[in-house]
Amino acid sequence: MPTESEITLAQIRARANSQSFTRGEQYFRQNAISNTIKRGNTIEADCTGSRSRPYHVKATIDETGILSTSCTCQYSYEGDCKHIVALLLSYLKRPNERSSIENALQKRTKEELIKLIQTMVRHYPDLQTLVDRPVPGPDTHLTPVNTTQFRKELRHAFENLNNYDYYDSDVTPTSAVFSVIQSAEDFIDFADWRSASAIYQAIFEEFLDGDYEYLLDDEGEFIEALNVVVEKLAACLEQAEILDSDTERRAIFIMLMRVFIWDTDFGGVGLADDAPDIVFKYAKSADIPIIRDQLLAAQANHAKRPYYSKWGQEVYDHVLMELDTLDHVDPEVILERLRENGQYYLLVTKLLDLKRLDEAVEIIKSHISSRTDQPRVLSDLQQRGYTDIAIQQAETWLNANYDDFIIGWLLEHLKATQDHERSFKWQWVRINNTPDIRFYPEIKATSQTFGNWEIVRPDLLKKLEQTGRYDILTRIYLDDQDWDKAWDTLSKMQSKSSIHSYMGVSLDLEVANQSRLARPEKALPVYQKYVRIRIGEGNRQSYAEAAELLKTVRELFNLLDNVAEWQQYINDLRNEFKKRPAFQDELNKAKL
Repeated sequence: MPTESEITLAQIRARANSQSFTRGEQYFRQNAISNTIKRGNTIEADCTGSRSRPYHVKATIDETGILSTSCTCQYSYEGDCKHIVALLLSYLKRPNERSSIENALQKRTKEELIKLIQTMVRHYPDLQTLVDRPVPGPDTHLTPVNTTQFRKELRHAFENLNNYDYYDSDVTPTSAVFSVIQSAEDFIDFADWRSASAIYQAIFEEFLDGDYEYLLDDEGEFIEALNVVVEKLAACLEQAEILDSDTERRAIFIMLMRVFIWDTDFGGVGLADDAPDIVFKYAKSADIPIIRDQLLAAQANHAKRPYYSKWGQEVYDHVLMELDTLDHVDPEVILERLRENGQYYLLVTKLLDLKRLDEAVEIIKSHISSRTDQPRVLSDLQQRGYTDIAIQQAETWLNANYDDFIIGWLLEHLKATQDHERSFKWQWVRINNTPDIRFYPEIKATSQTFGNWEIVRPDLLKKLEQTGRYDILTRIYLDDQDWDKAWDTLSKMQSKSSIHSYMGVSLDLEVANQSRLARPEKALPVYQKYVRIRIGEGNRQSYAEAAELLKTVRELFNLLDNVAEWQQYINDLRNEFKKRPAFQDELNKAKL
């Protein structure tokens, strides 16, 4: 149990940014925290905030300090929100206000508890669903729990899956799943694994039986909650009473595969990706025909679907291949089925697993042509130690069709082999097909190892100028510190709208920044232009950025020995924007 010394003011401060910590202190002093309770290592409370209904705040603490925190507000920035800070400060500084809900309830008589629950439900009608839930006891493990009430709650919550307004509800699909998971864990506390398994399966049944044309889960929280249920069912399979029962074990297998099939048919949103591995880990010989029939039926149904069929068919063929391997099916039978289904990528992987390299290479040469399969094949060859063959195949594909990913992969592995001659050849191909300043230092270094850079560089610059890639040319001159050429090339850009940006920095500002010490007279007007642009954006952040730019403007005036002109410039700027106090404040902070 945590003690008062286990969290400190420094820990609370470190978990929040300065603004959240300051506001949290204000909330704490204003007594915004109420109804503080402690459940084991978790403290929770209500925090009065900007909306009419208080926010609910939680923090879990152990002997090492603060483990996790959560709040029902929408704060999504750095660290803990102000409501969490207020809770932690209250816990730290007002220990007498902490209470344990268990201790508080134990002091009540049965009649008082009934009256209390009636009062709670009257004030918060949604609590009626919790009152109706079955609860575990010493004898509940004799018969699996009736999941009807859980299903009603889940069905009601899942109706909001396609509703954009459900985020404003106190009971969301995600929160409903986690609430029901907690009830299942209550049964596990009484060693009632069959009831827990039934509850977990009920969650999936209610989800799978819903008619969802699409899934509104932008943040992935709902899928994450369902994946927790997958993990919980896997934990059930580790229990002897579940694993040794054909009925219990197979029910979980079938449910996990149903969820996996749903995800495959839906297009793959990351739900139950591990389900086949879990099932195969615990499956017994007598289970395999049941699993195979389920997968074959799903594959047949998937073939009739208008979407994702090609990807989905590969998923099903891959899982069936793994299942056949587990079942010791003759490899020739597996290979033949993959050929018949046109699953050439899977055919290659199976042949490589069987160490039949020559056959795999023949399939690669004759059938692997898609830009989806080619990178996977290269990776598979390399991981199995066939890097030389992979390099040769990458070159073959590139000679037929240029591909950014494959040439990147190829150059990475040629670099590892220190094959400079072939590296230069493909670096030249890449920079001509995909002109990018990122590739310039690499081809320059490789060419210099051969001593032919003086020939290669002019040819490269000529090609870039012929194709009008003045942005790349400008950055090449910057890389070579050829400042005058950089400024001359920049001037060839047709208009300001064609001044490209790189990594969020406009090209003219990039040139000015890199050459400002060598060419301050050319850099100065550019910085002055962006000062006005930032001021024109009219917000505190842009004013702060303008002030930073002005520091460089002052530096450039000093380099040009024009201190008096700088003073006149900054005075004029202050006077022009004297009605913008936030801008004046940023100038004062920057001591300008």
